[in-house]
Formats: sequence, C-alpha cells, structure tokens
Amino acid sequence: MSANNGTGGKPAVLPEALGHKRLLVHLRQILARCPEDSADHAALAAAIISLETLQQRLRVAEARYVGLLEAVPDAVTVLDDSGQIIEANSAACELYQYTPEQLRQLGVTDLSPDLAADHLHRHWNEFEVGRIESVQRENLRGDGSRFPVEIRTNAFMDGPHKRLIALARDRTEIAAAEAELRIRELRYGELLDAVDKGVMIQSRDGRVEALNEAGRRILDLPPQAQCEHISDLEQWELCDQRGEPLAWRDSYQSRALRRNERYSDVIVGLFHRHSGRLLWLQQTVVPQRLSGSHRASQVVTLFTDVSASERRREMFEDIQRLARIGAFDIDLATDALHLTDQVRRLLGIDEDDHDVGLTELLDSFHPRDRDALHDALTRVAEHSGSFDVELLVQRPTCTARWVRVIGRSSQRRGKPWRVLATLQDISHRRLQEERLRVQAQTDPLTGLENRDQALRRLEQALLVRDPGRGPTVLYVDLDRFKMVNDLLGHAAGDVLLAAAARRLIASSPAGAVVARVGGDEFLVILPSTTDQALGGEVAERIGAAFSASFSYGSEEFQITPSIGLARFPEHGDSVQQLLNHADVAMYEAKRRGRNTWQAFSPHLAKRLQERLLIETQLHRALDQEELSLVFQPKVQLYSGRIVGAEALLRWTRRSSGELPPDIFVPHAETTGDIVPIGRWVLRQACRQLRQWLDQGLAIEHVAVNVSHRQLLSEHFDELVAQALDEFGLPGEMLELEMTERVFIEDAQDINQTLIKLRQLGVRLSLDDFGEGYSALGYLRRVPVQSIKISHHFMQGVPAQSKDARLCEAIIQLADSLDLDVVAEGVESDEQRRFLVQQGAKLGQGFLFSRPLSAGRFAELASSGLRRRDWAG
Repeated sequence: MSANNGTGGKPAVLPEALGHKRLLVHLRQILARCPEDSADHAALAAAIISLETLQQRLRVAEARYVGLLEAVPDAVTVLDDSGQIIEANSAACELYQYTPEQLRQLGVTDLSPDLAADHLHRHWNEFEVGRIESVQRENLRGDGSRFPVEIRTNAFMDGPHKRLIALARDRTEIAAAEAELRIRELRYGELLDAVDKGVMIQSRDGRVEALNEAGRRILDLPPQAQCEHISDLEQWELCDQRGEPLAWRDSYQSRALRRNERYSDVIVGLFHRHSGRLLWLQQTVVPQRLSGSHRASQVVTLFTDVSASERRREMFEDIQRLARIGAFDIDLATDALHLTDQVRRLLGIDEDDHDVGLTELLDSFHPRDRDALHDALTRVAEHSGSFDVELLVQRPTCTARWVRVIGRSSQRRGKPWRVLATLQDISHRRLQEERLRVQAQTDPLTGLENRDQALRRLEQALLVRDPGRGPTVLYVDLDRFKMVNDLLGHAAGDVLLAAAARRLIASSPAGAVVARVGGDEFLVILPSTTDQALGGEVAERIGAAFSASFSYGSEEFQITPSIGLARFPEHGDSVQQLLNHADVAMYEAKRRGRNTWQAFSPHLAKRLQERLLIETQLHRALDQEELSLVFQPKVQLYSGRIVGAEALLRWTRRSSGELPPDIFVPHAETTGDIVPIGRWVLRQACRQLRQWLDQGLAIEHVAVNVSHRQLLSEHFDELVAQALDEFGLPGEMLELEMTERVFIEDAQDINQTLIKLRQLGVRLSLDDFGEGYSALGYLRRVPVQSIKISHHFMQGVPAQSKDARLCEAIIQLADSLDLDVVAEGVESDEQRRFLVQQGAKLGQGFLFSRPLSAGRFAELASSGLRRRDWAG
C-alpha cells in the first residue's frame, strides 16, 4: 500500500447512524457510564484531554524546571469487527500519512504490523462498551517508518453493530520529551542538592512540592523525607521575629502568592515543639506564574539557617543597649539615612518613624553642635577620611545627654559613596570628667581651688597686659598649725583648715582667688588691681579675721597667719617669680615673729638669689664630688667607750669653700635633692662601717640622718636592704635618725615604711627630741628604739633647773617606754655626770670628740678616749 504524504484532507464522514457528533456524544456517554475510580475512565478521559493534560503538565514542568513539552493531537480511527478502518479523522491522516480514503482501505494490522492477523477476531468479544483499554506499541506510517504510539480503545454500539474507536497518540515527541524531562529532573534535583541553601517549592495551599537536601538538613529531616504542608507538621511551628506563632496566611509565602510580590532576606522562626529548638531562617520568597497567567501557581523559597548570626545579632543589640552605642549609615548618592534602634533610642526618635533624614538627625543636637556634625559629615563626604566629635543631644522627646560620634567614609572608584558612624552615650563619662575636673581644681577638704588651678588663674591674670594694673599674690601660712594638729589629732586639724578657709574667703574682696596650696598654706590672688595698697589692706583684714580664737569641741586655741606679699610687676613678672617672692616674704614674716605680713623687698631678693645659687650648686654637688662624710663618736657615758658613730654630711664647694649643713640641708629638702644625696650618704656610711669592721674595730652601729622626703620616696626600705646586703651588714648595725617632722607630715605612709625597716632589723631613733612639736602620742605610735635629747636642752644642764628637769623627765619617760636615750651636745664633764646620775647611758658631743674624718675616727676608736677622772 503506497503512502500518501498529503494529509490536508478532512476525514471521511462516519456512517449515518453514528455521525461525528454522535461519536463525541457516544464517547462522553461511555465516559459517563465508566466508573470514575476505574483505570478505563482515567484512560478514556486522558485520551479526550491528552493534549490539554500534556500541555498542562509540560507547562507546569517548564515553569518548575525548564517548562512543559508541547502536547500533540490524537489520531482517531473507527474499526469494525474485522479490523477494517471504517473512519479516521484528519489527525489520523496526518499521523499515518494517508488520505482518509486510503486509511479506509486499510486494516488494523496494516497500521500495527506486530499484531497477529487474527488478534482482533480472537479478542473481539473482550471489548466491552464503556471499558477503555490502553496499550502502547509501534505503528507503521505510510512511508514504512515505525513510530511509538499510545492507543486507547473503547467499544460502542453503532446501531446493532459493535464498533471499536481507537485514539492513537504519537508518542515520538512524548517519549523524547519524557526522556528529556527525566534528564532535566535529574539534573535539576542534582543542582538543588548541590546548593548549600535550602530550596522549597510550595503550591498555593502551602503543600511542599519539593525540598532539597540542604533544606532537609536545616529542618532536621531525613533524606527524601515526605514533607507535608509546613503548617501541619506537628513538630515545627512558624513564628515571627518576636517568637510569636505565625499562621500560614500570615507567612511570606502566602503573601507572595496572594500579592505576586517578592520578599528578600526576611527573617522567620521555626520552633520545634518537642525539643524546644528554635531555628531562625533568612528567606527569599519568589512567586511563580504560568505563562499567560496573572496568578502565581507556586512559590519558591530559598532559605538559610541564620540562628547563630541571629543570636549574635541579638547579643550585639543587647551589647548596644548595655554599652549605649548605636550606628547610622548615610548613602551619599541618595542621602538615604539608616539608623539602628539604639540610635533612635538615644536620640529620642520614634522607632516607627521611617522618614528620618539628615535634617532630622542634625536637629537632635544642641544648636552649637549641629554645625560641628554637619561640617564633619560634609568633610568626609567630599574628601573622605574620618571624624570624632562629642555632641550634646537636645531633643524634646529624650533626656539631654552627651554622645560621641565616630565616623568615616567608604570609597568606590576613588570617591566617597557612604558614611558609616557609631554613636555612643558618654554622659556618664562626661559627668565623671566634669567631676574629676572639679576635683582636679578643688581642694576636697576646704572646697577652695587647689595649687594647680590657682597657678593657672595667676597665669591667666598675667596674660592681661594692662598698664598700671596687675595681680597681687598673698602667700598665707598658719602659725603653729602642726602643733594643734598633733595635740588634737587630724580630725581637729581638718576642722581648723576648713574654718581658716572660710575666714580667708570672708576677708578677700570679690573676684579674688583663694586656694589651698599645701598642708597649712594658702594663696590669695588679687587678679587685677591698680591699688598697690590693696594687698596690704587684704593682709591686715586676714590678720584681723584670725584674731578671734578657733574652737574644737570644748577646746579653744589661737591660730595666727604669717603672710608674704608680692606685686606685679615690681616683685616679679612671671608666675614662678611672684610665687617664690611671696613665699620668701612669708618666711620673713615668720622670722619677724609670726602673725604679721611682709612685702617682698630687694633685701629679700638678695637672699632669694643666694638661695637659688645654693640650690643650683647643690644639685651638681654629687656629680662634682663635693660632698663628704665625717663621723662623731657615740660614747658610753659611764665608761667612755666608743660604741658607734653618727655620719654627718659636709659640703665643700670648689668656688667658695665649706657651707654649714644647717644652711644647705633645708635647701636640699626643698628641692628634693635630699633624696639622691641621702641615698649616697646611706651607701657611704655602710661602706665605711664595713671597712672599720674589716679593720677589727668594735663599732656596734653607724647612725645616718634621713629626711621625710626620703621616707616618702618609693621603695626606701628596699634601698636600705640593698645597702645592707651590698656591704654584708646586719640590720641592727644601722641606725636611722629622723626628726619629729617625719611623724607630722604624711605619717600614715611613712609609718608603713618604718615598719618595713624594723622588719629588716634597722634601729630607728627620734632626733632632737624636745624641740618643735614633741608629743607623747608619737612615742606610742611609731616603732622607734631610742630618742636623742636636743643639744639645745643640754646647754642649760645642769645649771638651769628647768632644762635639768626637762632632761630628767625625758630620760624617765624613755625608761618607762623601754627606749634608749642618747644625749647630744655633751660638752662638759658636769653634764656627763648629771646624765649618768639620771640613768642615761649614751652621749655624744665635743667633750668626747668633734666630728672626724673616717681615718681619724678609726685611730680614735682603736686607741680609745684618754681616761679622765670621770672615766671610772
């Protein structure tokens, strides 16, 4: 049978009894009579709508993966009981490449050559009306080519005759499409599984159609697990960023399907009911529509587990709240401003106000600070760089506070495009700084300005150069304050200082600066005056104010001021000159009997010049090896045996010879040179004692005078320990002598050092006892082992009864406290015998020997003192 490639003709009309319309009607009737749940019903329905079904399926597949394959039309043939084709539609003609007439000359075996010749005859009775059968086989075209088809058959009655209607679908393209679809599905699945993000595809009702392996891992589902509607899963519950349950309709997937909107990088939570585990997912939700449809048919969700970063974000927000720090970002291209929640809280900006711009940001600050921030932002926006400013927030909706703004610009292609800044609440720090500033400028006891602030105020006054006008400085020292402080205690001393400060303020004119510059020393600065007599008038008022006695408890006592005065410019044109000259004038007032005032004068200037010269030369004395030690023997009064030596410092200047210690030592105390000098004396004395011991001299100890400045220096006890260790001396062979000033000034700190020295075994002695502010309280408090009676008392002993009784009382006091007594200035045998009678054991003075060089002392100690009639 020859093939006819012309397929454009219409199919022949079916017999009258059947008709084309009747055939469709009959097919529908057959379909209606076919049970809906049977395979035949599904097969016949699929044959009728195969094109639509395939097209739908291909469209869905194309929308989901690449797209659906295009559907092909079905070929319809009608067969009689012999298998002869009695009718065919144009699709069959086109499919088999025959004209309708040619097809009607063919039988079923012509189209399906693999069928046996009697196949239809043998199975004719098995075809029942309404029962659809479906087979797949290869058919033959008119050109002899084979092609796969799917044939669905059903019997129907054409009047008295049973006919078969066969719907043939060319499966060539379908088979190829199915093979391609399987390849694409395999590749798409592999692609999704290779993605490290979760991918979920859901239908409009929320049913999960697909979920990749990464998604299963995130949701703790086994591979290839059956995933149902996510809101129906018993173990998981959707929740929003506040942790509140979220219904499917309120989810981003549902909203994307309803609104055809995409949602990018949104955060949702999943709460596991059984384990209590909370997952935070970052999602991008994309709705998908079929071609030609305005309605989304499914939604694709890409999601990542951001639980760790979300926890870090929450922690960062908590840290921001705790540290009171936030951030803001400005896009320079659009001027868009983004504020963190903490910045909004700090600036009092409503968190729901999304229209905040740069103007609103600047308006949050004090008017004087707005320009500073605006200029800083403009500078980094135009020229890049960074800025750091401190601003005062002043907004009706929040408390006034200080903030620090640190920012910088980022560049793209060499140009700034973004400004990022942090904003931190520094109110507490600013309050602390203000408090510290006030503390740094204020004396805490009296409330007056302190020394540093007073000197700054004096310096400012000197900067105002106005002819005939300038500052006057009054240096005020309280006479005998230390005695009152010692007798009544520090609490009484503090009350006295506060009361003295009030009297100074009351005596000073308006605008004057009143400051406490030391323990009992004050400054009154008259910043600018043309009246040269004003300084003296203020000094007189101060003296008058102090004429009334001070009270503490039931006690009343008199404290007077000694005042030194220096005026600009005649007494100095710098801060240091005015201060030094007022200080010199104050000491002159003390020298003249205290409770008076003294202006600076040329005579005092000369004395000051001499003092400065001494201090300058003394500073170089060590380096120039101008210092030396002499040693005065310490003797047993009843036997005359030399038991020890006191090391005494001497200064022989190359330019002008020797200077007495009572002149240069106070200067060394004032300048602080006493500390390195004292360190040198300590080592030299220990070195000399070591040499004497190596020579076989029976010297029990060496005494060294120490200053309170040495005891206040760091690690003085360690310096002593190093000297002892260096020269191999036990601690008891070193005696440190100190005056009562040590226990008056900085007593608490010094007492700790004395305790450490005693732990080294070092002996401590109170020098010049009986002078100054001697008090029994010291002897009870401090760890001394001996006291030295001042040589001033010895001058009247035993002839003057008062001095003799005082010496007797001191010796008895020391004996009762188990302290040794050393008498200084013993110059006569009568004094020696008096001391022996009173029980004193040791003494030193010209009666025994003047201070000697180390060599002369060794000779005297080895030969012994000459025996006299008192030696026995």
